[in-house]
Amino acid sequence: MLRVLINLFLVFVIAIAASFAAYGFTFGLQWMTSIRDDLLLIGLTESDHLIKILSWFGIGTASIAFIRLAFGVSLYPGPADCIFHVRNPQRRLRTRKGIGSCLTAFVSCCLGLPVGYYGPVILLGATCAQLTINNSRPQLDQRQDWLLLAGIVAAITVGFDTPASAVLFALLVVSQTRGWRLVGVLVGVAALADWINHSVMGTPRESLTLGDMPPWQSLLGIALVTLAGCGLGLTLVRWLKHLQRYRSWINHRAIWVLAALSLCFVLLALVDPSLLGWEHRIADLYAASTYDLLVMISACLFISGICICGGFFGGILGPAMLLGGCGGALVSLAFVGLGAAETISWPLIIAAMAATTVTISGAPLFCAVLVGELYGSLSTALLALVAAYFSLRIYLRFEPKPYYLQQVDDLVEKDLAATAVL
Repeated sequence: MLRVLINLFLVFVIAIAASFAAYGFTFGLQWMTSIRDDLLLIGLTESDHLIKILSWFGIGTASIAFIRLAFGVSLYPGPADCIFHVRNPQRRLRTRKGIGSCLTAFVSCCLGLPVGYYGPVILLGATCAQLTINNSRPQLDQRQDWLLLAGIVAAITVGFDTPASAVLFALLVVSQTRGWRLVGVLVGVAALADWINHSVMGTPRESLTLGDMPPWQSLLGIALVTLAGCGLGLTLVRWLKHLQRYRSWINHRAIWVLAALSLCFVLLALVDPSLLGWEHRIADLYAASTYDLLVMISACLFISGICICGGFFGGILGPAMLLGGCGGALVSLAFVGLGAAETISWPLIIAAMAATTVTISGAPLFCAVLVGELYGSLSTALLALVAAYFSLRIYLRFEPKPYYLQQVDDLVEKDLAATAVL
């Protein structure tokens, strides 16, 4: 009984700590984004815009280089590391590298690079949990897996205002053990974090209003966005796996790679300033042309992988959502061009997002609820669930596992190799 009470107390402490940390991460990112927009996007009409862009990326690149050296980060941990440590509670998450990775992701997102922050927020929650575990008495007999899950759920809930998908991510993607006790604990953590987010922090609840989709269009539209989302997700996964072959070469030349990439981003910002701040583009997909969508797909596929593998660490789930949204918008534009619809259908975009993100996480229900909470309503999640389920079935014909689980398998192999050496 004492062990249960102690673990519940630690869960409570971790939920509060991870909630405030995630709120600070997202609030700071919003604040820096507004500064970036005022400094760069609005100021591009001024004569000194080149100096502004060079200064912005110069400071950001120098910050990342300093973080790498100060925190000893060579390979950035991410969601796969969190999954590995939850499934192997005898292993401890390295909090120093976790903090360094979260700071690097924060800087990368502030620069406006096409990387997500879903993965960094997951890592932030797990790092808060591990810090709490490390600073508690070892004889308390903690359930490290439950405590890490509590930090992950709290961070996702506050960081993205998605309590339902936070619980589903922990149960369906991260944890291998499920039971009513664990479900009850995680639901309680999500409720506490949601209360902190809205009652204590005063975060408003916002959602997009989605248009209705004609019933006769549903089957054909869902089939097409499923194929489009699966194809884009498969392309993204294989591109990332290809770039990972050069990871050791990049790590030995990290500073030079960061500097070269920074100069490339400066040129991109001069050519097309809208490439900065891709986080605004998802809500604007309904107004994008076919050319704009193709450019976004190409840029997101190419640049996101290079950023993540080249030192500008960030999440991959966000770029996957943008890719899926672009694929769904292309399908919807095809219906408009053929005269089968009058406007772009938001439900098709939502379904395509789920079809792409499922190739990363491997959990259709989680992906459907996530995009429903983020960009629509849970009623839209039903169409997204259908698209995600069949997208995963198609994807698994070409790849052995979703991207996260492939990364976990790599970590298991490295751990076994290290253990064998010892």
